[in-house]
Amino acid sequence: MFRKKIIPVVDTYVSVVKGPDDNSVSICVMNVARKTFIAQTFELIKAHFDTFKNSDGSLGLPATPDIFNIMGFIELNIQGSRGLIKFLFEVSGLEPYNEKPDCALCPLVKADEVVLKVIVLIGLSKRIAARFFKYDDNTILLENVSLTPEYAYCKPVMPRYIAHNVAKAYADILLGPGQSTDQAAVIAALIAKNVGAYYFWTSRGRVQSSQDLVYDLQNSEPKETIVFSAGEDYNLSYSTLTKHDNLNKIALEYAVTTKKYEHLGTNNAIKVALMQICKRWGIELFCTSLREDVDDGDKDLQFYKIVKDNKITRNRFLVYPLPADDNWVISALQNYTPLPPCKAIQSNTNHGA
Repeated sequence: MFRKKIIPVVDTYVSVVKGPDDNSVSICVMNVARKTFIAQTFELIKAHFDTFKNSDGSLGLPATPDIFNIMGFIELNIQGSRGLIKFLFEVSGLEPYNEKPDCALCPLVKADEVVLKVIVLIGLSKRIAARFFKYDDNTILLENVSLTPEYAYCKPVMPRYIAHNVAKAYADILLGPGQSTDQAAVIAALIAKNVGAYYFWTSRGRVQSSQDLVYDLQNSEPKETIVFSAGEDYNLSYSTLTKHDNLNKIALEYAVTTKKYEHLGTNNAIKVALMQICKRWGIELFCTSLREDVDDGDKDLQFYKIVKDNKITRNRFLVYPLPADDNWVISALQNYTPLPPCKAIQSNTNHGA
């Protein structure tokens, strides 16, 4: 008798993004079952990874107020979660695990970056699985432990990682420019939740160019087009709601948006440009990945899915606009009142969501 594999349910997402300065992070705890979220910015006491040691040489952190503030905020607001808790962190960069196009990505963090302190803290609490290696004197590599057979059981609690400022760029598209880091943390929690957005923002492939978009829009019939690059499938869906006018403006808007977000790096900047065109011209954007670090073992989240009568089809995961079940987040953010930042030396007395 075979038992059906049970995929753990995730109902709470915790995101940690770069704060408004180099000594702070913004954190969001989102419970999708209760449709609640809370976000706050925390100042940290900056320290180098080499100092994160106990007297016996094992990994550890000093008992400082900033640590208590962050752990208290997270633990208070994850109370009542009925499933697994998924974490996502913004880091300095993402490097391929090996040379294969569908390989997993490994995050790199500067050794004195405050987000690393938070990752170590949550790792020590056993909320996530993480292993730390010195990439060089100033950089720490976080190994994807779920790819190592003896750590396979860790896969459900492996955190996800995105590059710095990606969540803020996504927030700009979804909410309008000028969003705070707290609001970016809320959008980062949605990236942790939605595999399409996660695939898209961590992919290495090249998305559709402005010329591709103009060519597609010159065809007035609703259709879809696909670009497959470096293990990812970028799918654009054109409908009766798609606009087919002012096509001569697409190349300029694409170029201006790419320039505006060049601080993200070329690959991510053109992703923002593509999404901006999708927003202005009414195009749906999907992304699916063949990478081995993304599906959490859930066959429904994999690139190919066997459907009725053994027919194999590609999965499609929405990136823009957001899935309909996330509309409550955008509505809540439009009336959002931020909490005051929590200083490193003060006790955080704010209540939970």
